[in-house]
Amino acid sequence: MPCLRPEVSPEVPFCPPICHHDASQPPHGIDEQRHCFVACVDPVRGIYSIAGSLRGVAHPIHVTDKTTGLNGRVECEVAACQDMAETSQRSGNPNFRCDHLQSTRFTVHTQPSAVSPDSLQKMVNDGFMASSRQQQCPHLLSQVATHTSLVEIPHPPNSSQRHRFFSVFRGKTRWWAKFQRTFITIDTQTSDRLCRCCHHSCEHRAIVRWWLYQQAQMTHSLQDADAPTEDSQDSPTHAPDGEDGDNEGEDAGGSDQSQPEVNSASQKKK
Repeated sequence: MPCLRPEVSPEVPFCPPICHHDASQPPHGIDEQRHCFVACVDPVRGIYSIAGSLRGVAHPIHVTDKTTGLNGRVECEVAACQDMAETSQRSGNPNFRCDHLQSTRFTVHTQPSAVSPDSLQKMVNDGFMASSRQQQCPHLLSQVATHTSLVEIPHPPNSSQRHRFFSVFRGKTRWWAKFQRTFITIDTQTSDRLCRCCHHSCEHRAIVRWWLYQQAQMTHSLQDADAPTEDSQDSPTHAPDGEDGDNEGEDAGGSDQSQPEVNSASQKKK
């Protein structure tokens, strides 16, 4: 039986499919020009901080990409990416990588932020931290002792400088710290400090506040070292040792030698 097709009115043009792919255009993918901004926060465990989206404010997320060793793990903490990875594995594609994991090839190296116990004691003495919080220092120091406990995430090129992001080591796995790390977000305009743990007062924000106080003290010390002292401002300018001092000595000596001639001339007039 022949297939009957409905008649199409000549006045209604034929509409092509909406999802039409142009073969001349390359497919959108992750490459050197188009990728999420990524920074390595823990090179030993293979943990990266990656911008959650390609556009807008670069709020970071954590991913792990370690393919060597017994503790190798490749996973993204975004729930949608985890669902797509599970679906791909059931479909026979165990090597699925989301856009975040594909961007780890273009990582930016970061420097860990180290803090000193001396600055913490000075912070407590100045009233910037409660003594009850200081009693938790042994626990905080055990975390900060590692080189990757606190890392400030650099800003992507041509991005807003309003927010500052810090990746802090937690030590335990929680729903808000899937890879034992959490993010602290600081709004430089409102001075708000937000942590993913959602606690009113947490030790993660205390570590970041500790490091910020230490940096402010170091900056203040450098400014005091560069500022001129009062002695240098009040003291008059002296000529350098050399020809000026010798000329003054010669002028003084010449005046002393001419004095006897003046006295002898006055004696002759008498």
